[in-house]
Amino acid sequence: MTNSVRNLVLRAFCLLVLGIILLVYSNNIADAIVQAIGTLLIIPGLFSIGSLFREKKSQGEVALSLILGSATIVLGSILLIWPSMFISALMYTLAVFLILAGTAQFTSRWHMQKQGIEFDKLSYFVPVLTLLAGIVVIAFPLATASIPFCIIGAAFCIYAILEFVSAWQIRKYKKTHPKSTIVVDEAEETKTDTQE
Repeated sequence: MTNSVRNLVLRAFCLLVLGIILLVYSNNIADAIVQAIGTLLIIPGLFSIGSLFREKKSQGEVALSLILGSATIVLGSILLIWPSMFISALMYTLAVFLILAGTAQFTSRWHMQKQGIEFDKLSYFVPVLTLLAGIVVIAFPLATASIPFCIIGAAFCIYAILEFVSAWQIRKYKKTHPKSTIVVDEAEETKTDTQE
């Protein structure tokens, strides 16, 4: 197996493993990301408060550094300890925006129809989808937070399978054309036949 094919197989294997992890642990990944953000908030808060003891600052700067440092530590701790609560709050906020947007679209269309503007029945499709999305997010806030990770995981798995197929096709081609060179550059394959 040539280095380029080996790299292709290795890349496909890594993407397949990552895709499976994203699919299997999609709920936990959202929590882990929120916890990582919480940790990233705590660190500057600690540095902000720690700088109070190292540098001479005016009364106002001390109070501001103490308030900002404490606030980021508290927010970071909340995200670190209760990531699901933060995700739920975020999803409920998103749901409210979706429901308001869907309602606004319906109201806008209704007012325009009262003024004599005709709409195709398909023009109500997007407002209905927007309202339904808001209702689904309210009903299942944590499940809907993991949907993007499921989609990304599935896409990685499909991409990995296509990479495995490409590697198999390259090996098959090399067996039938032993004197040819195949250059696999990033995700693109170029075949050059030197037998002619």
